[in-house]
Amino acid sequence: MEPTERMLFGVQRFQILSLFTSASSEQNVGSSYAYAWWAAVYPLLHGTASWHPPFEACFTVREAPLRELLAFLSDRWTQGEKLSFFALEDHYGIRGSRRPGAVWDQPGLIAACRYLHLSAQLDRDFWSALLAGDQHPAGAEVILHKFDPGACTFA
Repeated sequence: MEPTERMLFGVQRFQILSLFTSASSEQNVGSSYAYAWWAAVYPLLHGTASWHPPFEACFTVREAPLRELLAFLSDRWTQGEKLSFFALEDHYGIRGSRRPGAVWDQPGLIAACRYLHLSAQLDRDFWSALLAGDQHPAGAEVILHKFDPGACTFA
């Protein structure tokens, strides 16, 4: 990726997050779209927005792996199969000594799941099962947290 492309991505990210955090802005950016930019998760479910497609290569979580993750989770949800986060990590080969996996690492998987949750994908029972008991890393609880302007930092 070219330095200019990375710089333009940073500027666009700042503008999107500024719109999200500005109380006086006439243009409103939804929390799931803002979170995607903040966490560098490709906003797969926001096909009508034109800001992100030119920057696909700049997102840490890219479109194709996110699309596959959504398909995998949707398949499990449709089948009524309860899936723990650790089972999800096992599926992608990122637990224990195999960390990070070929495509995913734990922080990316958590960020992708949070984006999907904020985008109202699947249902509350699915996400509750994913984070049930002690079958998830401590940091995964953030998946269920809201993302509001107060949580948005530019660090």
